[in-house]
Amino acid sequence: MFEEFEKRSYRLERLDTGDYSQKEYMRWHREMYFIHRIFGEFRALRKTIGKDIASDNSGLISILDVGAGTGGVIAEVQKWFSDRVSLSLAVEI
Repeated sequence: MFEEFEKRSYRLERLDTGDYSQKEYMRWHREMYFIHRIFGEFRALRKTIGKDIASDNSGLISILDVGAGTGGVIAEVQKWFSDRVSLSLAVEI
């Protein structure tokens, strides 16, 4: 059943090839938010980087997120600390 996972594939995913509709792209964003919430990425961030930000008293904190898909996970951090976090996303065009 898992034979296809025995070796690394270098084939681009549809998201990387750009052959999708705007509707499909928006659906992907919604699905990624759901996946991050269900599988615990948001909780893990709260326990790690969230804890570090909360205990840091140096003022404004900058976070650069490179190659992070939708950027939704790190944007969640900005919501939690909107008064302290400056968010920058690096997007490949």
